[in-house]
Amino acid sequence: MARGNHNSSNQGGQRPAQTPIVQMTTRQKWVHTLKVFVLLFVLFIGGMELGLLLAEWLAPGSWLAKAAGMFMLPLSLGLGMTAWYTIATTVILSKLAMKFARRPDADFRAAAVDTLRETVRKVPPGAFIFLPISLGVCFVAGVLMGLSPHARSLLLSVAVCTLLGAAYGATCWLLARGGHLPIPEEA
Repeated sequence: MARGNHNSSNQGGQRPAQTPIVQMTTRQKWVHTLKVFVLLFVLFIGGMELGLLLAEWLAPGSWLAKAAGMFMLPLSLGLGMTAWYTIATTVILSKLAMKFARRPDADFRAAAVDTLRETVRKVPPGAFIFLPISLGVCFVAGVLMGLSPHARSLLLSVAVCTLLGAAYGATCWLLARGGHLPIPEEA
């Protein structure tokens, strides 16, 4: 397709779909990979550092608080990504099963290809899961920090960690919904 041609499948004023990574040039793939790497590095390492700083403020000198703080945001990210992929795969497979149930005589491979073509242009569903997972993990970390030796207050620790979890979960959710977090090609 020439550079000036537009996709005629964009009907009804819908926003055109993003170019799938398979159709990117080599340079675009490298830039995309670098962006994803930097984003995940900032979310992971920055989350560890933020958790350690928070633990030192809430419970100075406590190794339990430092351990909980160091792992709370990276664990939220890892569990959120896993849950997001699981939800996306489940939704895609259920769409495929529904499509095949409506046309049992149809070719399964053709139905699978159609379903994957519909979903490859979109961000997989279920990105909202980052928010409750991050809230839960950070709540537990806040309780651990609040119960650790030299803690300022249990209520303060739980409140601050839960608010941080809400902000981190919302950030991951919006990044996933915007297509900035990596999507495995298997999903």
